[in-house]
Amino acid sequence: MIRVAVIGAGGRMGKKVIELVAGDAATTLVAAIDGPGAPSVGSEVAPEVTVTTDVAAALASADVYIDFSTPAATRTVAEAAASANVAAVIGTTGIDEAGNSALARLAENAPVLWAPNFSLGVNLLLGLARLA
Repeated sequence: MIRVAVIGAGGRMGKKVIELVAGDAATTLVAAIDGPGAPSVGSEVAPEVTVTTDVAAALASADVYIDFSTPAATRTVAEAAASANVAAVIGTTGIDEAGNSALARLAENAPVLWAPNFSLGVNLLLGLARLA
């Protein structure tokens, strides 16, 4: 069983990821994280999983985290995940140089998949552009 934490749990993609994790027999949702003041904080998104702002506690129980949040949150979580050796799947756009550095440090300790766009159409276009 793969233990998953979702970053940006209150967003459109975060909600969809939570739904997909809940419906997959090979995964279990162990944590859901959102930013301070987000409306989702404190709400229950799955049995025994309440949205929190405590990144360290959430990562402590996860094998991998899935992040569709903001560039600042992505950097903060990557820095915390590097010391916790937690793998990452990241779909955040607009990551700056500091964020890239944090992801590179995380990749020294754990697997990292970062795609600034998970859209099939966009990735097909990028592949076709490379072929051309």
